Amino acid sequence: MKTLIAIAVIATLLLSSGAALAKGPAPKATGEVGIPVNGWYAEFSAYYVGTKVVGGQTLHIGKGSMRRWSDVVGQDLRYDVKYVRVNSNRVWFAAKCTYDTGNTYVGKWLFVKVDDGGTPGRKGDYIGWDWNSGTNEADAAKRVRIYGSPANWWPVIDGNLVVH
Repeated sequence: MKTLIAIAVIATLLLSSGAALAKGPAPKATGEVGIPVNGWYAEFSAYYVGTKVVGGQTLHIGKGSMRRWSDVVGQDLRYDVKYVRVNSNRVWFAAKCTYDTGNTYVGKWLFVKVDDGGTPGRKGDYIGWDWNSGTNEADAAKRVRIYGSPANWWPVIDGNLVVH
């Protein structure tokens, strides 16, 4: 009987660890990039966690953070990522501003799309974001869900972003 219990425990452990290995890491986008407008840089890490249905809509839940800064403009902004969607070499995410040296955007939502065109980044990576176009939480979550496109879209001129 003890042998049977031991075999059952070992089999359960092997099956559960195999399932965890088969699942793999969460899809994500990471990077530190510069764009050709006003010396803006962005550093981000956005991870897809899963989905949940709220009010009949499927939300793509994520985690992570983003920082945007420009020494030219003199502004530093920090965001908490809440919604993420990954499709091949592209990632869409929405994040809420939690810190702004100009105290203009705190509490507002940012919608971001990144496109990993290869390595190094300046050979085909793109990033875009919207923060002034009526972007609130519901709008940002919807734009992630429908694979929206930001009004602002720039090639990466420094650094690299990776979708993995």
